[in-house]
Amino acid sequence: MNFLRVLFILAAAVGIATAGTVSYTGTLPTAESTEDFTVTLASAGIVTLQTYSFGGGTNAAGTNIAAGGMASFLAVFNGTGDSATFVNGTSFDQTNYSSFEGCPPAGAPTIGGSPVCGDITMSLS
Repeated sequence: MNFLRVLFILAAAVGIATAGTVSYTGTLPTAESTEDFTVTLASAGIVTLQTYSFGGGTNAAGTNIAAGGMASFLAVFNGTGDSATFVNGTSFDQTNYSSFEGCPPAGAPTIGGSPVCGDITMSLS
């Protein structure tokens, strides 16, 4: 497919009393396109990223995301620009994918007779 539906649910636990959840949706112009999101924590916490670009699901805003996008690639960096350092990342064909496989909640469409999950759930502190 020439497009990628992107949805990240970013749940950032900021301190004990507050937390925030943000959903991003959209269509990228090409399969090679990328999108960057910056998350800033006021204090140490956990950031959870969930993609719904492959299997679909319901985002934090309650919007149903149809299955049928492409398998996601998700990379997390500490910092921005040229000085950013790689923290972790995965995609469907990476050896560490099973640690971050995002089904459920995204669902697993049947491909070639077997359920296949191409989405990612990643929680990092």
